[in-house]
Amino acid sequence: MIAVANEMFKLTPDWTLPVQTAIFVLAVFALSYLVFSPIRRIIERRREFTTEAKREAETLVAEAGQLDEGRREVLAMALTEAQAERAKRLAEAHRVADSTVAAARESSRDIISEAAKGAEATRASLDIEAGGCAEEIAEAMAERIAH
Repeated sequence: MIAVANEMFKLTPDWTLPVQTAIFVLAVFALSYLVFSPIRRIIERRREFTTEAKREAETLVAEAGQLDEGRREVLAMALTEAQAERAKRLAEAHRVADSTVAAARESSRDIISEAAKGAEATRASLDIEAGGCAEEIAEAMAERIAH
């Protein structure tokens, strides 16, 4: 049975086995040199490019964080300066308003004082005039009564 199977399928090696082995080894070396090595180089370059891009991205993210922190510090300083300037201007405005109100009060006091003096003078002159009129009326009444 083995002999029949051997005749039908040729299970024993013959002279083509070393030739096929040599062709296989040559094909492996040729493919390794012509195909696999360039593909490995491309993969390695891509890996280096990716690693470098990741490092650069991390550097840029760190720089962006520093710039953002600097921006926040500048904004905080600007806000502090603006608040100080606002407080200074408000204090100045309050001082000007207080001095204006004080001047208006003084002016009002002067006007009221002048008006009071004028009213007093008018009252005094009216008293004198009324006194003169009262004397005239009293004399006229005395004459009428006497007549």
